[in-house]
Amino acid sequence: MTNQLKGRFPRNASDQQPNHEIKRSAFVVLYTKDLSMWENHIEKSTAVRGDKSPAFLMVRRSDYMMGFPGGGLKPNDTPLQGAIKELEEELGINFLEQNRLEILSHQKFTNVRGAACETHCFTAEVSPDEFKHILRNAHKAEHFIAETRGLIPVSMEHTAPDKPLPFENFLLSPMPPAVRQDLTDFLLYSEVLAADILRDLINKQLLPAPTHKPPASLPEQELNH
Repeated sequence: MTNQLKGRFPRNASDQQPNHEIKRSAFVVLYTKDLSMWENHIEKSTAVRGDKSPAFLMVRRSDYMMGFPGGGLKPNDTPLQGAIKELEEELGINFLEQNRLEILSHQKFTNVRGAACETHCFTAEVSPDEFKHILRNAHKAEHFIAETRGLIPVSMEHTAPDKPLPFENFLLSPMPPAVRQDLTDFLLYSEVLAADILRDLINKQLLPAPTHKPPASLPEQELNH
């Protein structure tokens, strides 16, 4: 059966030959610290409707893995420029300036296809209204269907030491190791998740250990050149 499929769907030249070019990309963790998830649900109590919690955005990629908004850099793009362009192309975001992005990580690795990769991951805190605006309008973006198959708001609303299950369920979603590493570092540096819960998730091997590399230690020239 495998040989029959190989004959019917031959590998193209890019599959047959190793690619020695470094694939450069940039991603952004968009988050807010005060999102009201239930404010429009009149059947909920006043206390529940007024409850606020941190939340961040992840996307369902074209390969159906979870990831952060972003993508490949064009040859002349800096990581910051590329990140801003990708946010507009994938999610229609045109209100974020470069000075609102903070560097989270800089990773170099070889992916599952054997390609050398270099990624920059940024964070950007947005207001609750901006967060909701993104959710309501992302489907209008130029590359939303082609590169982004879905947008997932991940809320910390039910995540507590005595009730961590919803977020644990989310962490069972498929995502590349580099994305999972950035997720750990984001949760650590942003403090949107209690330290003891994060430590428990790492102990359960749902998340990797943090990199312990402070974002501020990355040279500014790496981001702008």
